[in-house]
Amino acid sequence: MAEAIVFNGLNSLDFLDVRTNVCRIPEVIQRIRQAQNYLDLHTDFELDLMNFIGSDDRTFLNHIRYKSLAASIVQVGLYDRYRKFNQEPDFFMGNVNGDSALQVACGVISFTSMLRKSPVFGEELYGEEGLRHRQPVSLQAGSDPVLSGFSLTEYAVFSKMKSSDEAGEAESFGKMDIEKMSISKMIHQLVEEESVDKIINIGPGNLLVTRTGDDLILDQIAILESIDLDPMLNWFWPSLKDSHDLAS
Repeated sequence: MAEAIVFNGLNSLDFLDVRTNVCRIPEVIQRIRQAQNYLDLHTDFELDLMNFIGSDDRTFLNHIRYKSLAASIVQVGLYDRYRKFNQEPDFFMGNVNGDSALQVACGVISFTSMLRKSPVFGEELYGEEGLRHRQPVSLQAGSDPVLSGFSLTEYAVFSKMKSSDEAGEAESFGKMDIEKMSISKMIHQLVEEESVDKIINIGPGNLLVTRTGDDLILDQIAILESIDLDPMLNWFWPSLKDSHDLAS
């Protein structure tokens, strides 16, 4: 039997109370600070990541590129948290274009490389001419969402692969040679051909893989969320319910 990690994409932070709670998780805070330090040192972007993540929904949702970068940073932090208490999975699934927490978790790119290549900057920060400067970020809640140049999400699956060299045999993750298909079809392939029996969603919430009621394959596997598996984070969802109850 095997386990797959699924990264849920940029819509996982669409609600302010979810963003507020996720920014209380130590590993997430650490990644946000690491990203902020990188931006402060290597760009002219006057973007306060923690402030942006904690902004109202209208502001957050109207800045899709920054939202995408924020979601990937948070998901890398959530995966850091997951790995503190769980073994490395056999498979990873998620987006491979744009800001990709999947590729950081797989070791395909570094966290700083993900930041450097983010569509937020339009191009890589480093080129033949060295450091490329950018204009300060303007966050205006009244502006319309910017979709220009924002490509459709492309998903892929990475699996453990063995390689040999003079140092001996080693394991790393590589992209599986499968046709581009829907998440549902990818899951079917993993279950039927790779004996995957457990899927862990790295959210928070807004699960990319859920039971639909008419997909018998999904009834054969466990579908869980990393936050739900962490006993130290048992406050996460109840506190959201309590806040909604108080507001109603």
